[in-house]
Amino acid sequence: TTYYPVGNRQTAIRDRTLQQRPVERGRKALGLPKDAIVWGAFNDHYKIDPPIFALWMELLKGEEGSVLWALKHGGEDLLRATAEAQGVNSSRLIFSEFFSKREHLDIKGMADVFLDTTLYNAHSTASDMLWAQVPVVTLAGEK
Repeated sequence: TTYYPVGNRQTAIRDRTLQQRPVERGRKALGLPKDAIVWGAFNDHYKIDPPIFALWMELLKGEEGSVLWALKHGGEDLLRATAEAQGVNSSRLIFSEFFSKREHLDIKGMADVFLDTTLYNAHSTASDMLWAQVPVVTLAGEK
């Protein structure tokens, strides 16, 4: 089900886009593993606070071969160093360039799970992930 009115432009775009989803070989082209969990974390890096990043590193430690997939926002070196400091090989953090609006739902749909941030939630990014049929994991809380 959806809260978008039936027949609106966004619904038509989503339906057309999802019918043309890339096949598994698309993961390889993006440097993503074919047979491991891909944790998508597409929020801006300023939304990632140390406790949530530590939780994500525990997910990587607990799921052998899994990777954290994010977009390049400028904080990659700090995130890699923090991962190493927490016992996770930084090669398990994969950073991609931004995608065109036309292809981003298809490409982001190759993630297995989207990890939301708690400091500042995903909003439209979470909506995009749901449109791409990727489950969203978030935490409830008070600010």
